[in-house]
This record gives sequence, structure tokens and C-alpha cells, in this order.
Amino acid sequence: MPACCSNYRSATCQENRAQVERQILQEIKLNRYVVTNEKPVIISALGAVAKPDTSELRIIHDCSRPIGKSLNSYANPDSFSFVTVDQASKYVKPGYYMAKIDLKSAYRHVGLHPSQFPFTGLQWHFTGDPN
Repeated sequence: MPACCSNYRSATCQENRAQVERQILQEIKLNRYVVTNEKPVIISALGAVAKPDTSELRIIHDCSRPIGKSLNSYANPDSFSFVTVDQASKYVKPGYYMAKIDLKSAYRHVGLHPSQFPFTGLQWHFTGDPN
């Protein structure tokens, strides 16, 4: 079951590396990432995607690779489903309002039991770290 993916070039390239590293350090400071000396069972790749109309990057923790051994490979896709636009439009009536929200932090509000930490690993070699 162990799996390890390298980070994507989008996170490690010279243009993005410093910004990604600052975000990782911020996540550690906010206790959203936990530093450990024990190697996680699943180490997913980190990527970075440019946000539209800004110079900011969004870190992507890709839990879909490697196929067959990733965190997503162990999820039960039949246990939930998202509402489609067609389904949602059935509830919209004249005079109703709609809004778009940014889910940047939505998944960070979902608690993760410490027993699951080994399956949500990532790796990063910090600039200047001798290890």
C-alpha cells in the first residue's frame, strides 16, 4: 500500500518555489500541516496553480496519484455525490438570487483524525535546509 509521488514542477520551479514554500510554512504555522519524522504511508504530490487575475498561487495537494495506490483510490465514490447545475437550477425561481463562493479554505474546515495523517502525507525540502 505505500505510495510516494514527487511534487509537480509547477510547485518546485524557480518562478513558483518561494511562494509555494511561504504558503506551506503558513499552513504549518496554522496547524493545518503537521511536521513529522515518520514517513507517511501515502505521500501525495504538491502542485501550484495560478489564481485568475492575481499573482497568487493556489497549492494543490493531488490525492489522485499514483492511480491504484492514492488516497483517492481508497475513497468510496458511491457514498456521496455533488449536485449538478441542472439539479440546482430546478430550485431557482423568479426573484431568487445566486452567488458564487470561493472554496479556497472549505476543505480545511473538515477535521481529520490523527490516525489518518499517515495517508495524507506530502513532502517538501525547504530552501537552505541541509537535509
